[in-house]
Amino acid sequence: MEFSQCLATAKIAREAAADYEKEQKKEREKRDTISDEMANRICVDYAKSQMPFPVIRNQSSPFNVNGGYEKTVKVSFELDNPKTSYSSRSAVCKIRGRDIVDFKIK
Repeated sequence: MEFSQCLATAKIAREAAADYEKEQKKEREKRDTISDEMANRICVDYAKSQMPFPVIRNQSSPFNVNGGYEKTVKVSFELDNPKTSYSSRSAVCKIRGRDIVDFKIK
């Protein structure tokens, strides 16, 4: 009987710890979720630094942002490419909280 009580107590403790971790994760995500405007700014600043030519202007208006804690931001730029009269590139940032976790130039 004591062994089964010990197993039951251990199971309850594991479930309580898992529930606590889930609640902590929800609180972190709620606290770290940024506005679409801030996500766009983070992506634009990062993308400008990664473009192959100087940026003439940002062509992304209004913001193209999707998601909550994990956001996907799409931006595009007109570039000053001396080899052609017009050049543009777009980029996609995946942002978790305030951190860029994935970035691609198209």
